[in-house]
Amino acid sequence: MVFGILCMLVYARWMSQEEYGGFVLLQVLISLGLSFGELGMDTVTTRFIAGTEDIRERRKIINTGIIFRALSMVLICILIFLFDDNLYQLMGGKVPQLLLLYLPAFLFVEGLLDYYAYILQGLLKFKSLAIINFTYGLTSLILTVILVIPLDMGAHGLVWARLVPNILCLIISIMAVQSGFRFEFDLEWFKRLFKFGLPLYGNKLLAFAYSRADTLVIGYFFGPAEIAIYEFARRIPESIEMLYTSFIEVFFPYITNLFSSKQFERISNMVNHANRLTAFLGGLAVILSFGLGDWFFRVFFSEQYLPSVPPFIALMVVLIFIALDSNMGYTLVAIGEQEKPLFINIIRFGIVLGSYFILIPMFQVVGAVIASLIGLAVVNPLNVFFLRRKQVEVSISAYVKPLFLLSLGLALYFVYESNIIIDLVFLVMFTVISFNSGILRREDLQLFQAEAGKLITRFNRRFSHE
Repeated sequence: MVFGILCMLVYARWMSQEEYGGFVLLQVLISLGLSFGELGMDTVTTRFIAGTEDIRERRKIINTGIIFRALSMVLICILIFLFDDNLYQLMGGKVPQLLLLYLPAFLFVEGLLDYYAYILQGLLKFKSLAIINFTYGLTSLILTVILVIPLDMGAHGLVWARLVPNILCLIISIMAVQSGFRFEFDLEWFKRLFKFGLPLYGNKLLAFAYSRADTLVIGYFFGPAEIAIYEFARRIPESIEMLYTSFIEVFFPYITNLFSSKQFERISNMVNHANRLTAFLGGLAVILSFGLGDWFFRVFFSEQYLPSVPPFIALMVVLIFIALDSNMGYTLVAIGEQEKPLFINIIRFGIVLGSYFILIPMFQVVGAVIASLIGLAVVNPLNVFFLRRKQVEVSISAYVKPLFLLSLGLALYFVYESNIIIDLVFLVMFTVISFNSGILRREDLQLFQAEAGKLITRFNRRFSHE
């Protein structure tokens, strides 16, 4: 998250909006290719690896999945090579054709890297994942600074600042799995993985369309410069969402294990606890962004990106609903209801896509955010309904109470002009009222105190050792 924001500082001050917007469109194409190539195998691999302790069976799952993923990426790369001119014309010339030449390399490397990440999740090797993420962030930042500032390579510098760290992290991932890869394709396991993963594949495609269709629509109506403004608005919320993914990487296998022993009460408590804290912490983040957003963008990203502030604040609200949707959606998959998120996302996608073409021309990038919020809010009760049908008692009040309290706090900003004093007062009031109303609990504070104590102890030991 920190490395990503530091990279944004470089983009803001040493690249034009048009050049950065073209690179963003290349990233959208990479995401599109990865979504098409995985065929639902990623998440389902995590589930089946976490669901068995048999080393031989795990090896079969891993090797079968790796071979399939490599072949699917090779096929997509061949198609891109054959139809690169058509792809360039399809993008309306907004992505430089030289950048499109890097697309096959990105797809092959990132396709394998993504799959190894899901393998490591299933093996519960979260420390390895943390090391890989840190390595990518640090290496990408160093290369971005070198290639964009002194070497002035522009978008081509960003390409290498993403591709080289991906190759390095892929090597680390292969070493971390330690399964001893063999050319072993188990047809029975492939059938099981494919059958279970097919609904998830549709869900992944919808998730991509939902998360990136807005960029394509904005580019169609307004061009790369407006894409750059939107990308700066979404960078911090997306970085926080990636950080939240670290929680999901632990949450999903844990719920899977609980379901294997039919511990529905513990699953219910886990989901409600996650939803309550998600809404509370998200509320704190929204209040901070509302009060400090303008100052932050002016100081760190320069005044040319001040138009990004309104969509940034709105995206912080959307982030709460995305996290809630992830909590309940991954729980549905963990308890064997993998087709339900697909059904839910079909409805959400239809609502959001229709809203894009109405709201984006009217409100530009803010319209895209409003459309996302409408779609997430409409389908939220469906997640609750399907979980309750499977004996997972989701409490709506656990997250509606902090959201209602947040809406009252934001309403006060239309009465009082934002300044540092007002922001601190609202922040303290939100926390105190949350504690008194049971949103924030004593055990939450005790857990925070314990974890903070562990971090301080580790720091003191390391400092003393040095």
